[in-house]
Amino acid sequence: MQNIRINTFLTLLFFCLNGFSKDIPLIQKLQLPELEKELDFISQSKKTLNTVELLHLGKKSFRQKINIIKNAEKFIYHTVPYWHDDKKGNEFYKAFVDKKDQNPEIELKLIMDWSSNITVQDPLGKRIFKRISKVFGNNVLRWNHPNWLRPWSLKLSENHIHEKMLIVDGENLIIGGMNNGTTYYDEGPKAWHDTDLYIKGPAALEATSIFLKVNALGNYLKNYKNKIPLGKKKRLWLFQKSMFPGSEKIYFPSANYKINKKRKRLEEFISDSLKKLSHLGEERSFKNKGKTPVRLIYDNPLINYRLDEKNKLKKFNKTIDSIDFLLKHSKKEALFVIPYFTLTENFQNILLKAQKNGIKIKVLTNSVISMDYYPDFMHNAMTYTYKKILKSGVKIYEWQGHRAFNILEKNYNCKIPDKFWPGNTIHSKLAIFDNQVSMVSSHNFNLRSEKFNSEITALIEDKTFSKEIHNIFDTAFFSRRLKNKKLKCGALELRYPKLTKLIKFSDISHKFKTGKQFKVKVPYLLRRYL
Repeated sequence: MQNIRINTFLTLLFFCLNGFSKDIPLIQKLQLPELEKELDFISQSKKTLNTVELLHLGKKSFRQKINIIKNAEKFIYHTVPYWHDDKKGNEFYKAFVDKKDQNPEIELKLIMDWSSNITVQDPLGKRIFKRISKVFGNNVLRWNHPNWLRPWSLKLSENHIHEKMLIVDGENLIIGGMNNGTTYYDEGPKAWHDTDLYIKGPAALEATSIFLKVNALGNYLKNYKNKIPLGKKKRLWLFQKSMFPGSEKIYFPSANYKINKKRKRLEEFISDSLKKLSHLGEERSFKNKGKTPVRLIYDNPLINYRLDEKNKLKKFNKTIDSIDFLLKHSKKEALFVIPYFTLTENFQNILLKAQKNGIKIKVLTNSVISMDYYPDFMHNAMTYTYKKILKSGVKIYEWQGHRAFNILEKNYNCKIPDKFWPGNTIHSKLAIFDNQVSMVSSHNFNLRSEKFNSEITALIEDKTFSKEIHNIFDTAFFSRRLKNKKLKCGALELRYPKLTKLIKFSDISHKFKTGKQFKVKVPYLLRRYL
């Protein structure tokens, strides 16, 4: 009680010294006990102090991933939706083979999406998947495969694994947007614009816990002999109680279901998977603690449900809810990299409300020429979302990919070195609030990520790190410092081309004329598949 009084007094004193809360910088606001507690609740995460390194573009991320794999001692846990059978995919595979040869006792576990084989053109699993399975032994989980024979398993567009995590020894963690393949890890004309984050410290141990729980849940559910409650409310309550004890009291406050022992085995199954983790936590003193506050926000559509006021189930998303919270307490601007701008109504309204309240919103997304798949169809779905957003004053910048670079090479008959290519397709998932608080994520901030994918997000409360994120936006928006930047092409030094185009409503208005709207509305209605 005394601690509560002290915290309340300090908070009131802080407000008195600094004026109204709207005048307090965001990063200081988040240190206020009441707001920190609220963000703890919304994100269902606690911030820890870590060392962080931004791994922007694939070459840098690949080098760091290979390095921590080489230095692994006890275990490597890896979640990746898609593992491609190409140059970099095989180099990454070889790193695991070499590690297993060097240390046969090392524990390797892998979680992939059930659709991975189809996506990488290996539907029968006889190519890269067969080799991966061999090196990982029996520790490969294909998440939510249709042959699980569960109520949700045949809903093929829903409940996919989409987070990317590489965890080594419970103290090294890399998360972000990159799958295993050449377009993600390479550099040059065919490489993508993608971003990862290297975290060393307690957050890596937290990620280990998330991985083990998800892996245990998946292995339990894939065995049809393991029974689960037939009622959806009971099932979700049990999932939450087993995965994140205590969360069921938050999302199902009035429920206390009785579940028979046979169906309650899940709780014991997940608990058993974490026994090694408690011992590992005792070993990890993290003597060389970092100074950067990091929260890990994990979303999974199988368990992200709550009861509303009418006692009906409603989906929620902790990452989007955290963004809403941060926008409410921001003062100036928020910048987002959203690769596929197929937003939910909920997230659209969050952005519109923030813009109305004076927060300048800027979004970087793909154009039709930089889109990686079904470009016309995908871009039409995005365009339908643009209408209301652009009219509100939100600025949308479309990435122009490598077209200008290809034109320069052709016109001047020269070769641009690989290091100058900025990435043909935007695949980074980033956000920054008031240049102080930032996010690096696997979350695309679109409908699929909000409703149907599991995702992992790092929320970093650090000005210095946020400046590094802001530099990515500076490059994309062609800030003043880039106007004098030179681009080498053979022996020539050329002017650096603009990388984005600011979209105006006049650019898309013709698509909303009578009789033509169906070209953008139909793809928009199908955005759950995009």
